[in-house]
Amino acid sequence: MVHPAVAVRVKDKLKTEDDGAFYLGSIAPDAIHMREGASTEDKFRSHIGMRGTLFENEQNAKALIGRSDFLTGYAVHLVTDMYWSREVGTAFKARFKVKFSDADHAQAYYNDTDLADLALYRSEPWVPTVYAALENARGEAAEDMLTAEEVEKWRLRRLHWFEQDFSHLKPSEYITRAEIDRYIEFAADKCLEYFGVK
Repeated sequence: MVHPAVAVRVKDKLKTEDDGAFYLGSIAPDAIHMREGASTEDKFRSHIGMRGTLFENEQNAKALIGRSDFLTGYAVHLVTDMYWSREVGTAFKARFKVKFSDADHAQAYYNDTDLADLALYRSEPWVPTVYAALENARGEAAEDMLTAEEVEKWRLRRLHWFEQDFSHLKPSEYITRAEIDRYIEFAADKCLEYFGVK
């Protein structure tokens, strides 16, 4: 939910017209999870080389802006991800004090991010508007990175994600809602800065 939260904050200044396409673009890079047998390399490819330097990643994201509302949303996702590990992930790792590959570490990380997503979904006033736009959107290909079918499957999965039972989640220990809220504002500012919008 962090990606659409950032997208909501920048949409008007980016002058997009098709809300459904824009919001779908803002979640689309993660549609790689719909590809059977997707590798780590596939994920890096769908995120346009996110292992590169910050400058390279910035240039990759900028190259998508304005080509379509969908690709503009896609670029917002990339910039949001660019800073996530530095601004949120690093603090999480410091608190957990283990390698990210550790199974317990990953479990704690996804527990806390799922809780944050659930809190955003249940409390943010923009959620009905974004979900209505996503309901009316249809998957489209992200150039040679993702197929329209993969994006469509991800759209449907995200629309129904919060219908599942989350009672297994434990209280958040490492990533707080306040940190998530701060990050959303930070990422929105970074998007506008990188895309040259005031």
